Amino acid sequence: MRVAQSPQAEFASQRTFRFLPVSTGVDTSATTRVPDDPMFESSITGAEVRHDIAQALEARGNRREQYVSDLAVAYYIASHTRLDVNRYEYGYPYWGWTEPWGPGWQDWGGKQIVQYERGTVIIDILDGASTQLLWRGIGVANVPDDPKDFAAALGKTVGAIMQRFPGKVNGPAWTPPVAAAESHQ
Repeated sequence: MRVAQSPQAEFASQRTFRFLPVSTGVDTSATTRVPDDPMFESSITGAEVRHDIAQALEARGNRREQYVSDLAVAYYIASHTRLDVNRYEYGYPYWGWTEPWGPGWQDWGGKQIVQYERGTVIIDILDGASTQLLWRGIGVANVPDDPKDFAAALGKTVGAIMQRFPGKVNGPAWTPPVAAAESHQ
């Protein structure tokens, strides 16, 4: 998780928030959104992320408004393919039998290549009037193989990001619904 906060950010007096319309495409240094990406903005996945963010802000005492608010929220979801290559050796070749030429040096050890999807969630909190960026949280997680599990994976990531949001908290600290559900299993 990474977060950044503007020196001008002041959240103690902020009481209301609204969501900005979802962008049709974002290309930032942190992520690239791809229209065919299942994590992109499906009606189910996008609604779950929006719900988790709203729940975290409401637990902190903020009220959701539709048009005019103290804070504005934007979020971005993306996934990209990652490739990990691991070599299993001790850092040097060994002297062994290298057919058909006889004894000699050869590379010892193996490689393991793993391809997986990694998801990124970016949550921006902006000033509601000027839309100046006040706070940004970025989280990453591996994307599950089963599309039914996307919302749960995103919920964990959103929860981890929002726990680092510095806004005031009314009552007990907010815990993501996915983490709460897992503790009962």
